[in-house]
Amino acid sequence: MFSNLLRDRYIRIFLLLSLFILIGLDGQSLTINDVNVDSLRHIILCSKNDSLRAEAAVSLSWYYYKNKPDSVYYFISLVRQFADKINAAQRKYKLFSDIAYLYANIGAFGQSANFYEKALKIAYRLNDTSLLILSYGNLAQLYSLSGNYEPSKQAYKKVLSLLARVRGKSIKKQLYYYMRLGRVYYYLNNEDSAKYYLDKALTIYEQNRDSTTYSKNDIGAAYFYLGNYSRAVEYFKQAMQEDTTQLRKAIELSNIGEAYFFMGKYKQAEKYFKQVISNPEDTIYLEIMRMSYSYLAQIYEAQGRFKEAYYAHKKYNEFFQRKINAERQQTVANLELRLKLDEKSRMDSLRMAKVLELNKQELVQKELEARKQRIIILFVILILLISVIFTFLYRKRYLISKKQKEHIRLQRETLSEQKFQLELSQRKLKESVEYASRLQKALLPERSTLEKYFKDFFIFYKPLDQLSGDFYWWTEVEDNLILAVGDCTGHGVPGAMISFMGITLLNELVGDEKILDTDEILNELRKGVIKGLHQEKINYNIKDGMDIAIIKYNKRHNTIFYSGAYISLYIVRKKDKKQGLMSLDDNSLEDITIEKAKDYIIYRIRGDRMPISRYFRMQDFTEHGIKLREDDVIYLFTDGFVDQLGGEKLGKYHKKKFQHFILSMSSYSMAKQRELLAKELSDWRGEYPQVDDILVVGLKV
Repeated sequence: MFSNLLRDRYIRIFLLLSLFILIGLDGQSLTINDVNVDSLRHIILCSKNDSLRAEAAVSLSWYYYKNKPDSVYYFISLVRQFADKINAAQRKYKLFSDIAYLYANIGAFGQSANFYEKALKIAYRLNDTSLLILSYGNLAQLYSLSGNYEPSKQAYKKVLSLLARVRGKSIKKQLYYYMRLGRVYYYLNNEDSAKYYLDKALTIYEQNRDSTTYSKNDIGAAYFYLGNYSRAVEYFKQAMQEDTTQLRKAIELSNIGEAYFFMGKYKQAEKYFKQVISNPEDTIYLEIMRMSYSYLAQIYEAQGRFKEAYYAHKKYNEFFQRKINAERQQTVANLELRLKLDEKSRMDSLRMAKVLELNKQELVQKELEARKQRIIILFVILILLISVIFTFLYRKRYLISKKQKEHIRLQRETLSEQKFQLELSQRKLKESVEYASRLQKALLPERSTLEKYFKDFFIFYKPLDQLSGDFYWWTEVEDNLILAVGDCTGHGVPGAMISFMGITLLNELVGDEKILDTDEILNELRKGVIKGLHQEKINYNIKDGMDIAIIKYNKRHNTIFYSGAYISLYIVRKKDKKQGLMSLDDNSLEDITIEKAKDYIIYRIRGDRMPISRYFRMQDFTEHGIKLREDDVIYLFTDGFVDQLGGEKLGKYHKKKFQHFILSMSSYSMAKQRELLAKELSDWRGEYPQVDDILVVGLKV
């Protein structure tokens, strides 16, 4: 139900990096205080010094980046125009770096890389080693941020090669670049090289720790990657003492708790995760809170504290949903902004050019009229000053009263508008979810197909929300029925999105490409999910996948082929002393018997212990071939039923209890079995809510 612990390590790495996403890049400062826009425009219009005009355009670019993002492209284009006119190589290098840094901050990584490469060419012409190191470092960091880890690796290697030639080279720089190169190798899934460079970085630090200051958080993270959790805790605690912001402290608390968790010290881990969740929620990243509740739920489950585990799991789901909603809203906002920029950039450039030209004409006209206006202004100021003093004393109380009334009126209007917008957003969201639910139901296959292949069947399908992460799918190909039962990570909107992807890929692989071997279907499905969710970048913004079972049934030969990712196949058969369950190669499968009743035996064929997603173990899936008999009953189910909380002690239903229940009801008709399943679930849950999507499929041969 919770994400795998090893994959959560990448989320922690992502959190640490995301706080300082542009620190490694060299360029203009983001903070510009009290920008005199008119003065900067005056310099651009009137100055004949291209270098000074370029600096003014850089400052205006940052001003519009912070205040009017739609106009920033125009001023970046001005910087580029002035930079082309400058011959001084050092000055040109600085301006190209500023342009690259501006593009990086507005997300235009391709253009940013282009100008960093131009700066690199100038550094080569100057034969300046320090500028070459700086340029390659900027490119390496930019490639890493945009997910291009291979060129990032080459750039970091070039930096280290240049540093090796420098006399009196900076220990801190060596430490920094070894650390960054180790991380890039980690993202490329090359753990041996990652360990090599991280070890070098830590060796340099430990040898020079008394004379070199460096981020204790980075040192702790390096030890964590290498599996030295005790040293990681030591440095994370030092970093927590140095950090002053509440957000940074929360991250360090989460890091310490995670290290203790991997050490198996659950009591200490629980202590630090509780400190994380005790912080006000509006000061903490959603991902930190979600991870903390995830680990707490696993700690409580391991200790048998099921009520606390239930609460922690509930909070985990709340923060997971909030994260999905925030990412969806940000994605929509980014798309809308990009469309606006594409549409308005040309018009905005013309408008700004016209404004600058008008300003230039106005400056000339104002200069001519300045002397005449001074006398008039002084006289008017004197009269106005006397009038203002008199009016102020006379109407002070009246103006204060009027201002207060106006303020109250504006507040009421604002509250009314906010209420309307909130109600509108809620209605749109509800309509979107209902429409998505209808689409999901339409994707499920017609049940009439199963009547051609099986005597009887039932499908017990009970989603937790309107949208479900569990799904069933089948199709007919060459006298075979290909059937799948899937359980996607999460439920509701995120689960449904992954189930849409799974159904689409199955239609392509089986329906279009005619892949019929069950193990090959799972192998190709895993490739499609990894590619579709961009998990090959090991960025893990999206790290989810699915558990699934695939069967291929041939009615004429009465055979079944099966492959599974965490979901097992169960077969219930009447007792027969002559022969038990046999594979297609005539080998007995008696060793997979898990329970016997008076007249029936239940067999389980285990699925492979790998999900359909990127995982630390990526072997090929296994296919099992089995001879069936008349009246055999096949069962496939997701973990929603067995993980349901209930009973007197509020515990899980558990898989062994469910297997026994299947065996006990195997003599009934499939319709009756479905009724018994519904009653058993209701009796077990009692007053407790459903915690996950539930899907059970029974097929009688």
